[in-house]
Amino acid sequence: MAVIVGDNQHSGLITMFASEDTSDVLIPSVFITQHHYRELRYFGVELSNEFLIKLTPDDMNWIQIRQQHVTDLAPPSVVTNLPIKVFYTSKLKENDAVECVICLDEYEDEDELRVLPLPNLQTRHLHERNDTFVGGSSQQ
Repeated sequence: MAVIVGDNQHSGLITMFASEDTSDVLIPSVFITQHHYRELRYFGVELSNEFLIKLTPDDMNWIQIRQQHVTDLAPPSVVTNLPIKVFYTSKLKENDAVECVICLDEYEDEDELRVLPLPNLQTRHLHERNDTFVGGSSQQ
């Protein structure tokens, strides 16, 4: 048994997230795009067809790796409390980053940057999604 969660909004993908411990949940789940959600819904509901989605051992291995990755992410409170600085070309020092480590765009004057506590990844645009670092939250 597994759960398929479909995005019924046009606003883009979200990350499935529970704030409490979910280690006792053993049912695999997947979040799919609105397009695929509609295809499955049409196939299963509109045509009244039953269908089986089989997870292979490779699928289960990928799910376990993904779950481990999620547990390795920082709590939302840690990321949202990282310091923020405003970028100015005139205040650049010799080793300051000039591009975002997430989107690789060059910083422009007055860009707000979140300061990361990692020597090789020092700053990123404030508008970059936190779910890169946070366990399941896509809020900034």
